[in-house]
Amino acid sequence: GKAEGTAARGVFLDTLAYACDRAAERGMTALIEPLNPRDAPGYFLNRQEQAAEIIEELGRPELKIMFDVYHVQVAQGDVLRRFEALRDHVGHVQFAGAPARGRPDEGELACDRLLRGIAEAGWDQPFGAEYKPAGPTGESLGWMAAFRA
Repeated sequence: GKAEGTAARGVFLDTLAYACDRAAERGMTALIEPLNPRDAPGYFLNRQEQAAEIIEELGRPELKIMFDVYHVQVAQGDVLRRFEALRDHVGHVQFAGAPARGRPDEGELACDRLLRGIAEAGWDQPFGAEYKPAGPTGESLGWMAAFRA
């Protein structure tokens, strides 16, 4: 019910404040990652805007969003516009093909063009690939050539 949701949110915020205190002591960033409800049913944090609201409410500069392109696409879509709107709250960008979390050159997203668009929107940090290779990882890296071009 609503009471459990409110209590869960309070515990989440208290825990994040504690994590931010520890991160600040070390000059580090704490990341929160919204997960899509198909892969993580019932997970509290499931929308990018929800993460941004929490960050704004806590007002902690060391707290940022782990913007996982795969989860954004599966849960909400409109990935590039959503990134542009939330850019100031993003601390890391990772990607995979959607809808199967496979290689970035598979599925419904043009990840090579999407990542270029994210970079053009002001992202100048590394990107992280987190996907499920069909075999040994080394044999699945052929997609990188197109991304570097």
